[in-house]
Amino acid sequence: MMRSLPTLILVLLSALTLGCPEGEVAQAPVPPPLPPPPALQANPPAQSGDPAPQPSESPSEPAAPEASPAP
Repeated sequence: MMRSLPTLILVLLSALTLGCPEGEVAQAPVPPPLPPPPALQANPPAQSGDPAPQPSESPSEPAAPEASPAP
């Protein structure tokens, strides 16, 4: 198991370096902002894509209706 991990990392690294130059390789690890979106989307789904629909629903407090849906 311990030998498989380093081997996999080496293979991935070699594949990255062979596929694109150093400049591009440095940019590859930059797109990690994909995993965090789930948490952000769970709260403000409208703000992430369309910030216009949110204000339309509640022009006073957009977080109030979500926090307390009591009439």
